[in-house]
Amino acid sequence: LIRVDKLVPPPQFEQLYEILAEKKKEDQSKPDKNSAETLGMESTLHDLIDTFLVEEAWEFKDIVCYRSRLKWWKESIGDIPLEEVTTSKILSKKSDLKKLGKKPATINRYVSCLQGAFRFGIKNGWGCTCPISNKQVGKDPEEKRVRWLDDDELNKLFKALKSSQSESLE
Repeated sequence: LIRVDKLVPPPQFEQLYEILAEKKKEDQSKPDKNSAETLGMESTLHDLIDTFLVEEAWEFKDIVCYRSRLKWWKESIGDIPLEEVTTSKILSKKSDLKKLGKKPATINRYVSCLQGAFRFGIKNGWGCTCPISNKQVGKDPEEKRVRWLDDDELNKLFKALKSSQSESLE
């Protein structure tokens, strides 16, 4: 805080300018308040998610979804230091989501929210990397759909094959 009444009367504005310039230099020399140095190298995923929600995600139109999905990540692996969050841990938690009955698209949304937090951390110098390179959840082989043609559809198919100009198609 700067008390203006303590400035020498004649060159008040010059003194104020000099004091503000010094403050600006001090602020620039300090590390970013969200950086890994300030928060310590033992920053956890919980810290990253909380900071992401406060600093950036609050302005998203689907903030409620971000909060609930990132809350699940915090409860699952939030106490792990950032450098220990690996792809294999994320994949194991994705399988936990699947066991909870979540659909692949929903799991992708959970992972996308976590990716957003990691991108925020990288952008703000948290010293972390994003362990999620491929966020897509593949479909299980047992979930493939088997569809049988009924008699009407079979007759239409055979008619179309016979009317085709290709001799080998039928």
